[in-house]
Amino acid sequence: MNRLFSALAAACRNRMGRATAVLLPVVLACPDATAWLTRIDDDGTLESLPAIVQTRCTTCHRPGGGAPFALAAPEDFRRRLRQIDEVLARDLMPPWPLDPGAVRMIGDAIALRPQERARLRRWLAEGAPDESFVRPSAPGSAAEAIADDVDGEARPPDLLLRQEAPFTVPAEGVLVTRSFVLPVPASAMSLVQRIEVRPSHPEVARHALLSIDLTGSGRMLEKADPDPGYPAPGDMGLTPAGAFGGWSIGSGANRLPAPFVRAVPGASDLIVQFDFHPIGREVPFTFEVALWCALPCEWSDALVPVAAGSLVIDLAPGERGAVVEETFELPVAAALVEILPHAGAAAVGVEVLVEPPGDAARAVLAARRWHPDWHRPFTFRHPPELPARTRITARIHFDNSPDNPSNPFDPPRRVRLGHGPGFEQGLVLLQFAPADAAERPHLERLHRDLYLARIRARQGWQRSQGSDLPARSTEAPVRR
Repeated sequence: MNRLFSALAAACRNRMGRATAVLLPVVLACPDATAWLTRIDDDGTLESLPAIVQTRCTTCHRPGGGAPFALAAPEDFRRRLRQIDEVLARDLMPPWPLDPGAVRMIGDAIALRPQERARLRRWLAEGAPDESFVRPSAPGSAAEAIADDVDGEARPPDLLLRQEAPFTVPAEGVLVTRSFVLPVPASAMSLVQRIEVRPSHPEVARHALLSIDLTGSGRMLEKADPDPGYPAPGDMGLTPAGAFGGWSIGSGANRLPAPFVRAVPGASDLIVQFDFHPIGREVPFTFEVALWCALPCEWSDALVPVAAGSLVIDLAPGERGAVVEETFELPVAAALVEILPHAGAAAVGVEVLVEPPGDAARAVLAARRWHPDWHRPFTFRHPPELPARTRITARIHFDNSPDNPSNPFDPPRRVRLGHGPGFEQGLVLLQFAPADAAERPHLERLHRDLYLARIRARQGWQRSQGSDLPARSTEAPVRR
């Protein structure tokens, strides 16, 4: 491990003027910026209105955040009383699709508890008076530590990758998918526990999915395009998009619980896939990715991705109740550390169930109000340890009817596999850490076998249809 951090002190490099990498020294600091959050009840409910706003709202609603306006003081709420009350009543904000407290995830501090939602709405009904928005004079006891969900890492990152050549997000049009290549310095063979994506204009970026490319395919695609990046998803061969984590508005940094880490091979490429939505003006978009190494840790703690789902998606206009589902058996004992759903506008719910041998199935993830902007990893605070032969089921529910508020077309149109409005994804990426490092190849083989089986099923379905189908939408959404 000493050799690792000696390597991280080496010089960085700059390739083709598009992306740079900066290796930064480790500086430890422990500021207590959230002491004023004070009391947290046993169910995670915050006691004061300022604490609720600071923790659940200003992650996005701040200058430079992904939301279109700030919410930091009573006057900010008074400008939009009716609008804010409506999204609270419909449970649209904050953007956390899981039930609070059901299974604890890193980052779930953003989720409003029912008591907090009711208190905010009462305050709004009163006109958001200043006198009710008072910080307690002294901190009290806390049932859980949430500072790490609210604040960033205290020390600077160990590796900083920058996309400096701006990509111009168009002023108009449909959803834009763009992947960017960030070269990892040859000296930066490291184990990463925390990742933070820092977009220059989060208002145009729906979400980002990260992957490691060892093949050089991303470089070739980028070189062939005159603009920064390339117009395609970031999947590289058997490596699914998001296998190295992800980001969405309000998600903050992607942190793994100790001792689990992500492996970053030196001289590899970090592929960052963004989905952009035009906002009526051209936006010169750049970003950087900050990575924090874990110390101490071992290569045996690095995660192994396994994807489940289907590549056969064909939803008729108005179709309700369609389900994509795949079940597999875990070949070795492993911890389930993280889950990242890949589902778009037609999806309305995502479930992952585990069934250990001789035990009943239980849900470890249940998102009953899915939204296409919530492509983000859900990382367990305490990853469940699963024995060998545990059955795992990943399930995505779809609704291609007018009743689905995320449906971009009215009247609905046929939805198939692909990217963009009118197309859909149906995969769930699960990240495992085997109990025995020697058994990692069994998980890698499982991922490969599932992937090839899905490809064969897709090819058979295409033959039954008589022709291949396009994988990208060229139609503008129409929602009246």
